[in-house]
Amino acid sequence: MNQLDEAVRLIAQAKKELCEADPEHLRKRIRQLESENHALRQTVKILSDKRSQDRERVRQWETAFSQSESAKKHQKTTQLPSDSLTQLASEPQAEQDDPKLPDLPPSSQPIVTASLPLNSDDVLSDEPLDDSILESSPTEDDPLKHIIAREWHPSDFVVNPNYGKAYTEVVRGNQRQCLHGNDCEDCAKFYALLGNGGNALIQMASRHREDWRRQETPPGFWRSEFVDTQHQAQEKSDLATKRAVEANRRLEEALVNGQYLFRDRALREMVNGLRKKKIC
Repeated sequence: MNQLDEAVRLIAQAKKELCEADPEHLRKRIRQLESENHALRQTVKILSDKRSQDRERVRQWETAFSQSESAKKHQKTTQLPSDSLTQLASEPQAEQDDPKLPDLPPSSQPIVTASLPLNSDDVLSDEPLDDSILESSPTEDDPLKHIIAREWHPSDFVVNPNYGKAYTEVVRGNQRQCLHGNDCEDCAKFYALLGNGGNALIQMASRHREDWRRQETPPGFWRSEFVDTQHQAQEKSDLATKRAVEANRRLEEALVNGQYLFRDRALREMVNGLRKKKIC
């Protein structure tokens, strides 16, 4: 637009100087400026039309995108699984309107159950406790057998807040000798050769002493290269074994109200009641 204004100004100046200079030379200059002005106007018109076309194209794209998004949302809310549609189509209309319930024979004995209610306040993780923790009719000889035989996960236990040492601090000298000894991954093979006498030697001579066992590094944590499927399967198996060992250790502590407790309050109260009965 600045060039267009400049051309108009020059044309006006040329017309003004027409009477003061050579008329023929000024006429040529005026015609030249008029041709440049016409070319600039054509360029401005082309750019304006192209800008309008681009705006219209962007508007069409936005409309198409909004329509596709609304169609996807509508399809997700209204679409049913193919199995459900097949089942609805195969069932008679009478069964859909009024399904018949099977006739159950009356029982002459009252229903007896020993299960305890589950308190959802004790569930602190995203992995809820399995409903099969408490059976409806545990064995009368030793109910703890079912609890011990169950497959446990470390997340099924919580730290005992009433435990004497609920934190880790630096301990030296004679106090360190009083701590519980344990073995690390490097010493495990050596202690495995000792057999049943390994635990006594660990408590007497182990250099690993602490109140709370540190979290071990997962298998393959420090490896930077990719591994094949066989190594991945082996690492998963090793991790599952370590998880089972840690779960069993926490189970032993939970049975005596040690460092860990059962996450489920009903199961915790049940174990405490059984322990009090044995003490009495």
